[in-house]
Parts: sequence; structure tokens; C-alpha cells
Amino acid sequence: MKKGWPPVLIVSGSEDFLRRRCVAELVVEANSTGRQVDRVEGKDPQALLAALTASEFMGTSTLILVSNPEKADLGVIKEHNAAGDNTAIILLHCEGNPKGNTKFGKMVKEMRKQHKSFRSPNSWERDKMAVAFCVKEAQNHGKTMSQQTAQAMVSVLGSDLGVLSFEVLKAATLADSSGSDEVGTTHLKKSMALVAEADVLPAIRALGECNIKRVLQALNRVKKTTKGDPTMRVCRVMGSFVLKWLEAANLQSLGVDSEEAAIQLGANDWYHRTKVLPPAMGLGQKRLVRLVHALAASERAVLNGHVAPWEGFQARLISAFEGS
Repeated sequence: MKKGWPPVLIVSGSEDFLRRRCVAELVVEANSTGRQVDRVEGKDPQALLAALTASEFMGTSTLILVSNPEKADLGVIKEHNAAGDNTAIILLHCEGNPKGNTKFGKMVKEMRKQHKSFRSPNSWERDKMAVAFCVKEAQNHGKTMSQQTAQAMVSVLGSDLGVLSFEVLKAATLADSSGSDEVGTTHLKKSMALVAEADVLPAIRALGECNIKRVLQALNRVKKTTKGDPTMRVCRVMGSFVLKWLEAANLQSLGVDSEEAAIQLGANDWYHRTKVLPPAMGLGQKRLVRLVHALAASERAVLNGHVAPWEGFQARLISAFEGS
């Protein structure tokens, strides 16, 4: 941990990805400098004091990561801060923006120089922020990315920073393998398996939210804007998501925690926990199995020359979704 850091640090904000990344980086830095990292729950009235006492008694340099800090003993925190000894550093991780009229919010204001806040932008500013984020992420990987490329990425994937970070990393890795210093659209198309299938994403999102009406509306838009029959293409893109959700639901039913499940599935832990598990749990194993069968049957119908494969696909989708 850097010399001169205060004995108390506060990380807060409604921008979940950036806030958690900051906390993770502090934990990594603490480990790299030989600090012991203790995690305590602010709701436990004795946990923080016990961790501080243990650090003092053992003479151990410690980073104490406190979750739900607004519930912690603020007297202990203030006393430790006033003592000025950073042998033990208390890191308060607040999920959201502290309310200024609370005791915790007032303490945060008093320690504003020790506070790092990650606030979500207004909805009309979010895409602009996401574009700037993509450009900076590429720079963090030693690459350049044009505003145009970043805008294209955001237009396809949306403004979720966790998803964008993961996709920029994949694209930067591909740029590395091709000896390029710039992340361009070619790398994005290769790394983002769905760039060419962007029109299917609204239907997949709606499916993940268990909204069959919106699924059908999105699929109708796909049909109207596609030359020829899109059944095979849509089934394969949608199927890749449904299979991931089914795998996640299966592991969850076996009692495998999300971190271990992500490892087994070769996925990013944050992405698995926030983007794969919710639709997997919402749809459930039985429904997901029916959807897999429906998609496979729809592909077979195309290969067998069915007279109306698209209509058959929609019918199977409705039946799988609403079946018992």
C-alpha cells in the first residue's frame, strides 16, 4: 500500500462496475505489498474492532475491507482515523451513494479527501460516458481505439461497463495476436460473436427477462428487416445464450457457487453473476430444456425443407416458454 495513505479510505457510488473494480485494485495492491486483507461485515458490531485489535496485537499490516459500512461502529472508525496510524487501513465499501443527512453520510463528508465516489451519469449522458470508457479501456491494454469504433461497440452492446470491459479485453487480445496497435472493427467483429447478429439481441434480452410478448415483437422486427428466412441464424444465436443459461442453472441447482461456476464455464465471474445467472434462474431448468428442444427442432425444420420454418419456430418458442 502506498506510503502516506490515510488510515481510512471510502469507496462508494452507484456505478457498480467502476466501484467494485476500484475496491478490487486496492485489495490486489494490498496483497502485492504484503498486507493481510481481512473482510468484515459492518452489520456485525464487534467485527471491525476485533480486526483492528488483532492487527495491533500481532503488529500486522492489514487492509480491513468493510461491507455495509453504514451499519458499522462509526465511533471506532473515527477514532482510528484520528489516531493517524495506517498500519491497519480501513476500507469502507459502500454500495451506492451515501445519504448526506445520515450519520454515515456526514462522516463521509468529513473525510471527503479520503473518499472516492463513482456516480452513475444521467441516462442521456450514459452512452457518451460508455464510449469514453471503451477508448480508455483500450489504452489500458496498450491499444488505441477510435471514437467511431467505440460508438459502434456501445450501439451494439449497450452501456453496461462490465460487458464493455470484457469485450474490449477480448478485442485487444485479438489485436495483439495480429500485431496491431489499434483495436478496430475487424477485431470487434471477431471478438464480439454477436456483432453481425445485433438485430437478435433485443429478442434475447426479452427472453432473459421472461417477456415472451417482447420476444415476439423483437423477432417480428428481425423478420421485416431480413432478406430471406432468418430462422437458422436466429436459432443459432439465441441457442448459444440459452445453452449458457441452462449450464448456469444446472450448476446452480447442484449447489455450485457463482465464482466456481464461472471458472467451470470459462466465463468472467462478474459477467456470469450479473448477466448469465439472472436469466438462468428466471427461466428455470425445465423451461430452458424445452427451449433448447424447440430451437433444435426449428433448425431441423429448415434443413428438412419445412414450408414455413419461421412460423413453426415462433410456435415452438411460445409452446416451450408457456409449457408446464
